[in-house]
Amino acid sequence: MDVMGVSMLEGRDFDDRDTLDRDLVAIVNDRAAQEFWPNQNAIG
Repeated sequence: MDVMGVSMLEGRDFDDRDTLDRDLVAIVNDRAAQEFWPNQNAIG
């Protein structure tokens, strides 16, 4: 996220582990996390 100047609050960025034969991953912004998982941890 360095390119965009956005800080990571939790979790990790995409990397070489994220291939088509692995579990799907996503990056969720703070607003979406609050909307879809209020008062919860959006990771796990």
